Amino acid sequence: MKLGRKIAIGVVATLALSSTTAGVSHAATSITGSGSTFIKNLFDACAPNFNDLRTDGTTVSYSGGGSGAGRTAFTGGTTNFAGTDSTYGSTDTPPADFTYVPIIAGPVSIMFKHSGYSGTLKLTAETVAKIFAGTITDWADAAITTDNGSALPTKTIKVIYRSDSSGTSAGFTAYLKAAAPTTWTKAGSSTFTSSAPSGAPAGSAGKSGSDGVTNFLSATDGGISYAELSYQLEASADGVKSAYIKNASGAFIKPSSAASAAAASAIPAANFDATTGWIAPDYVSTVATAYPITIFSFGIAHKSYSEANDVVKDFLSYSLNSCAEAQASSLGYAKLTSTALTFAKARVALVSSVDRPVTATTTTVAPALKASVKVGKTITAKTVALGGKLTVAKTAKVTLRVTSGGTVCKVVGATLKGLKKGTCKVLASVKTGTKTKTATVTVTVS
Repeated sequence: MKLGRKIAIGVVATLALSSTTAGVSHAATSITGSGSTFIKNLFDACAPNFNDLRTDGTTVSYSGGGSGAGRTAFTGGTTNFAGTDSTYGSTDTPPADFTYVPIIAGPVSIMFKHSGYSGTLKLTAETVAKIFAGTITDWADAAITTDNGSALPTKTIKVIYRSDSSGTSAGFTAYLKAAAPTTWTKAGSSTFTSSAPSGAPAGSAGKSGSDGVTNFLSATDGGISYAELSYQLEASADGVKSAYIKNASGAFIKPSSAASAAAASAIPAANFDATTGWIAPDYVSTVATAYPITIFSFGIAHKSYSEANDVVKDFLSYSLNSCAEAQASSLGYAKLTSTALTFAKARVALVSSVDRPVTATTTTVAPALKASVKVGKTITAKTVALGGKLTVAKTAKVTLRVTSGGTVCKVVGATLKGLKKGTCKVLASVKTGTKTKTATVTVTVS
């Protein structure tokens, strides 16, 4: 099976782009991004819809390659934006005007394949740490038996890890350090082998990208690996499953959009970095329904103005709001809500905001839509529609609805009657064939 294919895409909500580029006129622009494979399945769904909704020929494309490679490309100026699940390192020199833009949260699935076991696999943080540290090497190990209440069929465990610089690895290994510090003695790292207590476990295999580890796991009976949930869901037909992971409240939780949303919505205020835009996960949350290995994925963009950065701003805003709203759950992600969403919107607003050119603006005043009637008198629906600047053909059907000021006027059949002096709002609808046009008309009763 080949992963990394396009996810089936539906038409998403209408895109409003003018708000981010108001006052600045642009020609068609093509922008590129790369990096996180954790977020790639979401961007693969968002980019085609974004491109379709643009009317100026502008396009966005996104390739994976891993968070580390994405940050390097963005820093070097070979891409317009990046995707990442881990921060720049202490020795990196990111662009001075960069910002992280939170886009999505999601579960890191501990995914496995065991042809001899059809039950639900439960694992504690300590057991997961020992498996990936290489000290538990068989599925029939006593620790796994204790976690599950009965023994799994014996089979050698093959650990499959990310060989590239990976934000998923950074999040996963940081979780192991936070939740199982006695076994996982090294700090989390974007490079799995740098964080593993004794390096790569004996007999393990390193593969590049989330699709790389998932493809290899699909063909490896007895294997175990980690990736964003959408990759496990794609590989489920090949016998790849997700383990239930015990959280800090003592519950074994299945990775899901809802369980990650529970974790993301409970992030402490101290975990939000207003300087950079980063949100640090809480791997030991005591929320009973929270999936513990929940991480955030970010766009990286420039705060300085340019036409290309305006498009980046539009795309990240669209991905955060319209696309995530429609696609996140079905793809195994959790859309941002509450404090995290408010924080993310503020970061999007910073993109392409510095040194924007000052442009003259023209305000167009809409024509007044109005009609009038005397107290106790009536006017026809056609008269109201014409007062709303609507064209009424001979074959048209006109209907009226009072939307405010119901004590001032009311609809009587196909007419509008004035009840007492004042104003009301009337929605006039003109239907000709299959086409309907509407206008809200201010009616003065005198």
